[in-house]
Amino acid sequence: MSGVLLVTADKEVSRLVKLAIRDTPARLTHEAHTATTAIEAFAQLSPRIVIVDLFLPESSGLDVLSRLHKVSDKCIFILLTRIQTRDTLERAFRMGAHDVLAYPLKIETLKDTILHRLSAQPMQEDLEESDPTAR
Repeated sequence: MSGVLLVTADKEVSRLVKLAIRDTPARLTHEAHTATTAIEAFAQLSPRIVIVDLFLPESSGLDVLSRLHKVSDKCIFILLTRIQTRDTLERAFRMGAHDVLAYPLKIETLKDTILHRLSAQPMQEDLEESDPTAR
């Protein structure tokens, strides 16, 4: 099972993300509402997927993305944003985002993105869970 760290202060976004991952092999392991708690949780949990909102109370989601990507480039990073300018997209990908999803957030789009990324970048423990003979 792949752990997910969700970084958002928006309750509606949180609800939608929980609905999206419900039917995937991913499970929400922690929800952070600030950049500080996201960085602490990332260090402790080593999640497989980080879903980060661009707007956070004390920082930008881009800053969080950049800091976390420097710690682990094996993690899947998905940025959620209301701003869809070319500059924002370019910065997000330069800082390590694998995907940038725009609001309004569509549950099926996020679900499909997670499933695609997990199938394209399986980790050893993901392979072992799907194949009991791999152990």
